[in-house]
Parts: sequence; structure tokens; C-alpha cells
Amino acid sequence: MNRFRTAFLATLVALLAPAAVAQITISKFDEAFGEEQPVSGRGFVGAVLADAAGPVAFDKLEVFIPKGTTGNLKISVISADAKYRGTGEASLSADASGWTPLKLKSAKQQVLSGYSTDTLTLLAEAAGDKPLLTRWGASAKTVQIYVNSERSDTSVAWRKDGKIEVQPCRRLTGGSLVRFDTICSAPSDILGPEPIRIIRRRGGVALEPVLVPLAGIQ
Repeated sequence: MNRFRTAFLATLVALLAPAAVAQITISKFDEAFGEEQPVSGRGFVGAVLADAAGPVAFDKLEVFIPKGTTGNLKISVISADAKYRGTGEASLSADASGWTPLKLKSAKQQVLSGYSTDTLTLLAEAAGDKPLLTRWGASAKTVQIYVNSERSDTSVAWRKDGKIEVQPCRRLTGGSLVRFDTICSAPSDILGPEPIRIIRRRGGVALEPVLVPLAGIQ
């Protein structure tokens, strides 16, 4: 009898306990699909942890909130062909930090099923247009930065243990690649105060590098 009474009381306490406050509250998320959507002129389009091309799964989406981040977030979801675009706004709770669920709800699931994590990317920004890292689930360990190469040879560079490391970026193939056509990859453990650099050369001439300042993962 005591065992059943204890179980009942535990269940009652759980039911009466206050619900956990969401660390991120989505205030709006608008979607458009069809003709090429307007795009910004930023040199890089998104920054996501994703180890390999896979399905787009909004229910697994998370964003890294550095300690002390305040204000609202801006969220942009864009496809390589620029036909799908989602834009949203979200507010942060006072204790939001670390990897936090970003609960976007799409009314265009059938459209999204036609894309992969190679051909659709996200950019979350804190106050002052500070880019934040997002990820498709907890297992991903590779930073993927989505870039419009502007028909240039593109590489990614970062500093680790006092040395600069450079590796070529991967050019996407097939389909319409209007908004981005290249993915630059780097290990997540190199993230820190110094930005990642996207290096582009066209006809032997170096273009201005694109700086990607991302906070380290704690």
C-alpha cells in the first residue's frame, strides 16, 4: 500500500510542478516558396553543425546561445536555389545559454522534404547581427559554412595551436545554385574568439576574405 501511495504522490508532485520555461520563444516564422526570394548581400549565408547531407528536420534544430546573450534573435532559413525562404524572430529567456532547442514550425513540410542539409541552411543572429551556430541534432561535429563563391576558388582558414590551417571548400553540383553554391567545413573544436576566414581567389586575384565570427562551443 505504501508503495502505491508513494508512486501516487510522486506523480501528483510532477503534475503540479511548474512547467519549464522555454529558453527561446518563437514570436513569428513566415515562409515563402516559389519564385526566387529576395536575398541579402552577406558573404556567407549560414553556419550549421552537420556532418553529412541528410534530411531537413526542424524538430531536431538547436542553436548555441553564448552566456550573456540578451535581446531577440533573427532567424533566416534559405535554400540554395533561393526558392524557399523562412524568416523568424524569437525572444530569449534570462537564463538561456548553451545548446537550446529552436522550435520552428513549418507549414511547408512537403517543400522542405525536397531539400537536404546540403541545399538548405540557417542563420541565427543575436543583437548586433552577431551570427550564432545552429545544428541538426546533437551528434554533428563539423562546422559547415554556406557560401556564395561568386565563381571563385574558395578555401576556409582557421588558427589552431598558433598555426593557420587551410583547406579547400566543397562546390555543390546539380540544380539551381543561386543563393549559395559552396560549403566550407571545419572541425568544431577550433571555434573561439578569432573568426573563421573564407578565402576566395578568382583569376589568380584574391578577393576580400569573408570573416565568420562564431562563439566557441562550451
